[in-house]
Amino acid sequence: MFRPQASLLLLLWVLGDEATRRVIERAHERAIAKVLEWLEDEVAEIRWASGRKRAKPPGLVVVAW
Repeated sequence: MFRPQASLLLLLWVLGDEATRRVIERAHERAIAKVLEWLEDEVAEIRWASGRKRAKPPGLVVVAW
């Protein structure tokens, strides 16, 4: 799961105004996008049942809520 430390998040949310919260949310969303991009480019691969052939997948399917 992608999220900052709970105490930091709570502190920023309690002390921050609406604009600060929006900035935090946007930064968090960009960080998630970058990590997923890295996973897709550098980590994900398809392996055939025989285990001998591997290839890059055309993309990943990701769900966020």
